[in-house]
Amino acid sequence: MKFTVREATEQDIPGIIQCAAETWHDTYEDILGPRTIAAELAEYYNQQAIANHLKRPNSTFLVAEYKSQIIGFAQAYDHGPLVELARLYVLPRYQRKG
Repeated sequence: MKFTVREATEQDIPGIIQCAAETWHDTYEDILGPRTIAAELAEYYNQQAIANHLKRPNSTFLVAEYKSQIIGFAQAYDHGPLVELARLYVLPRYQRKG
């Protein structure tokens, strides 16, 4: 499977939101429950929140695409000598595919 990784743009926001929703439900639903996940997604993965993260200084926000579909995303913050990986999500059906 060959996929592309590139810097995210505002046009990617709907795909990022969709990817976040699928991965959060798959990963956390048994732990947090659907209501808590819905609240977290509404707060942290809405259009404006993601747009703000795309513009954040010292931040890199990447998306992975396969056949023009966003299948994952990652965000990292540069803290000088350290880099913090803040988010890394891949759609469940694409995990462990290389």
